[in-house]
Amino acid sequence: MSTEKDDLEEFIAECAKEDPNFPAMVEAALQRRQAARARGEDPNDIPLTDEDAEEQSPAPHARS
Repeated sequence: MSTEKDDLEEFIAECAKEDPNFPAMVEAALQRRQAARARGEDPNDIPLTDEDAEEQSPAPHARS
């Protein structure tokens, strides 16, 4: 199992070479997932950004 973590850390380090903010984005995503789980929500249903939320919400004239 430690190999998987090492692979993940290596992946994050490689991506950080292209985007120095990548490790912080990974950490923020992890915290969002943990918070969603703590609230009993499915973390895969949580939009990543406000724009994502707008895309996922029904149109104002749509009926449920």
